[in-house]
Amino acid sequence: MFVIHHNLTLTGVVHSCRLYYHSMTNQVVLSNDFEYDSDSEDLEWTRVASNKLIDEFIDVNKGEKELMKLWNQFISQNAQ
Repeated sequence: MFVIHHNLTLTGVVHSCRLYYHSMTNQVVLSNDFEYDSDSEDLEWTRVASNKLIDEFIDVNKGEKELMKLWNQFISQNAQ
């Protein structure tokens, strides 16, 4: 999310008005959109892509690949 700061001077007091923009659409974020957090979505595509990359290893056996996939799944679910 991008932030643009605008400073407004009203009767000697500086007020800061911020406009927030969606990082993907570049549309202004409305006040009711702040409750929505796109980072909390389930990113299934990252798991699939990671698994495909692991499967491309040629110097690792199948058991090691499965362990790496399980570890990546554990880390993605428990890391914050």
